[in-house]
Amino acid sequence: MLRHPNQLAKLRANPDLIESAVEEILRFDSPVYVTELAYAREDIMLHDITIPKGAVVIACISSANHDPEIFENPDVFDIERSPNKHLGFGSGIHACLGAPLARMEAKIALTNLLKRNPNLRLAVDPSEIEVETTPGIHSYKCLPVVLE
Repeated sequence: MLRHPNQLAKLRANPDLIESAVEEILRFDSPVYVTELAYAREDIMLHDITIPKGAVVIACISSANHDPEIFENPDVFDIERSPNKHLGFGSGIHACLGAPLARMEAKIALTNLLKRNPNLRLAVDPSEIEVETTPGIHSYKCLPVVLE
């Protein structure tokens, strides 16, 4: 949110957008970038490319969450995006069982953080924020902020 001050201002002006904001955060910068390794059980044809039986298959959630065929202006952070059927917690039988709890925690944390710190902002330029290099996981080495 802090890298998108116009959207943060929109959320401050309309706190009812909190659920939509949490969903957009999950879509835009999903904490999990890729799925676990899977293996093709048989030869599969996908967009004129054959994935041979036994090949390692990794689904890139971050790419799916920025697919222009699914999301209008996918590289724009928009807390009013609707629909927002992202894969931040997977889907179907592989959906994260903790998703409802994580959504609730994010909503409560973000709501209280913004209420208690009306001038919350980054303490550094967004380009200075270092991303942790753990494979498949999106996180930051640190997130310097000003709380006031």
